[in-house]
Amino acid sequence: MELDEMIAKGEQVTYADIPEGMFGYDIMCTGNSGRSPLGEAVARDTLRDLGLDDMIIAISSGTNRSVME
Repeated sequence: MELDEMIAKGEQVTYADIPEGMFGYDIMCTGNSGRSPLGEAVARDTLRDLGLDDMIIAISSGTNRSVME
């Protein structure tokens, strides 16, 4: 699936999904349940406003998956 499609569907984007030559900017919190996805959205909007969204993709992740279980 294309990166743009994943983003449009609100799917989780991981490092494996980032195309070669594009940089990943990872916003991280403990559980990836609220803080980091919000940060990801703000970063994506900012990157788009700066015209950098074709070079840098913001993603989010968590340090402790057990927080979500």
